Amino acid sequence: MVPVIKLFITDIDHTLFSPEKGIPQANLEAIWALQASGVKVAVATGRVHPGVREIAKQLKLDVYGGYAISSNGGLTVACLNETVVHEALIPLNELKALVGLASNLGLDMAVEQHETVLYQGPDDSVAYDRDVVNIPVKASKRLLNELSTGAHKLEIKQAPHRNGVELDRFLAALPQRYSICRGHPTFLEVMAQGITKASGLEALCHLHGFSREETAAIGDGINDLELLAAAGLSAAPINARPLVKQQVDQLVPHVNDAGLAVFVNHILEENKRHR
Repeated sequence: MVPVIKLFITDIDHTLFSPEKGIPQANLEAIWALQASGVKVAVATGRVHPGVREIAKQLKLDVYGGYAISSNGGLTVACLNETVVHEALIPLNELKALVGLASNLGLDMAVEQHETVLYQGPDDSVAYDRDVVNIPVKASKRLLNELSTGAHKLEIKQAPHRNGVELDRFLAALPQRYSICRGHPTFLEVMAQGITKASGLEALCHLHGFSREETAAIGDGINDLELLAAAGLSAAPINARPLVKQQVDQLVPHVNDAGLAVFVNHILEENKRHR
């Protein structure tokens, strides 16, 4: 028997949201309809939580009781009341050690502290967060001195012309107790051990008593791989990374053509047939 989908999780950037077009209206309407049918919805993103709130409101996650999984699974929040469902921090002392290591190698960094992204490096290293996501950002000449709390993730970046050489050295010196997502040779994210977007799926399944077979997920990037593997039904837009497209159950149209809505409408039809 085909299971009814009870939890739907979507990546944001380049899956739900297009930097060129924003969220296609068809995607909004599909997510609203899915929630109205009784399916729980969560967004799962590498963005830090302050960069998720506006999109959560557009999707009406605060109205229907949906969730935001941010920092690649480091934090899962109920949008209705901003209650933390699950989180895993890199402790402050360990965060300082990581920042010190990256700084010694001449790497650029970005980390959220008290709802502001502090960054050490050129302004264009946080241009997407600043200009597209609209997260408050602040330049720091010595990031280590401004850290006052742990973090759900640390971003490490390197100028493209260096081809990731110093990032390789950073990883070689890194203790094994962290989760690493290297979405590009010159960009990686560090999270607490065992943390991926799938951590959010697991937390929500535990909270609601859902099985993995009752979940569906869609995403386009390397940081979506664990989530897509964990979900009972998975999809990717045609603009997804090749490795992602190889893994999923379904391919849907480009994000600019509201491929997510195609996937959601398929779920709505199947849920009606099997209820």
